[in-house]
Amino acid sequence: MHITEPNAKAEVVSPKSKASFLNRARQLHLYLGAFFAPSILFFSFTGSIQLLGVHQARPGGYRPPVWVARLAEIHKRQSLATPPNRSPLMDREKPPFGPERTLGTGAPPPGMKPNLALKGFFLLMSIALFATTCLGIYMSFKYIGRRIIVWALLIAGIAIPSLLLMT
Repeated sequence: MHITEPNAKAEVVSPKSKASFLNRARQLHLYLGAFFAPSILFFSFTGSIQLLGVHQARPGGYRPPVWVARLAEIHKRQSLATPPNRSPLMDREKPPFGPERTLGTGAPPPGMKPNLALKGFFLLMSIALFATTCLGIYMSFKYIGRRIIVWALLIAGIAIPSLLLMT
């Protein structure tokens, strides 16, 4: 405790009020975590799909599955609608590049080369975020007396973004 004036009284925080604050903070963390967990799982999964490039058509005939392309649209544009100037990748008859067009010869320009170490780090982060969110959901059910609250928050965390996506 630090007193600057000789007659000033120091504020004393009782252990009971500190414990009460920590309990409320833990409860708020649990409720917010349960509500946002479905979105965190969605974005960590779809982010890893985009990091690996599975959502894009490539030369050689690879076309992403429809569900992967749709999830990528939700992740990137928060919409199922296709931008007006182009059709979605899964609806195109052929990729946006011709078979005669190559992706380039030689080394890519400076700054354009993918950093595989950073890509690996972000992929590991995405996996860890997914895993720790699943652990958080598990812990929510173990540490709260009324599991119906956790279920309600998880369902709301799925339903609200789904309804907003459809508007």
